[in-house]
Amino acid sequence: MLEPEEKALLENLKQYEDFSEKCGDGVYNTFFESLFIQYKIAGDNSSALKFFDKYYKCPEKISALKQIQNAANDTYSWLSDESNFRYIEE
Repeated sequence: MLEPEEKALLENLKQYEDFSEKCGDGVYNTFFESLFIQYKIAGDNSSALKFFDKYYKCPEKISALKQIQNAANDTYSWLSDESNFRYIEE
């Protein structure tokens, strides 16, 4: 199974519940960015959106979603490009 399990994701997300400044911390958004990348690799963007909508707790949710999706798409594009993984023999 390629898709991340919601239970495991929630356990990882709990580490941010104690941070009073989590919304100003880029690490919180990076968690969701990695989630979007994982679901994108699994071919299931809708589950990433559902998880985000249900569990993202910071204000500015729409702008954060756009930023997170753009970053995830950029990373996924880079990962999908074989030329990024060709090693030159010396």
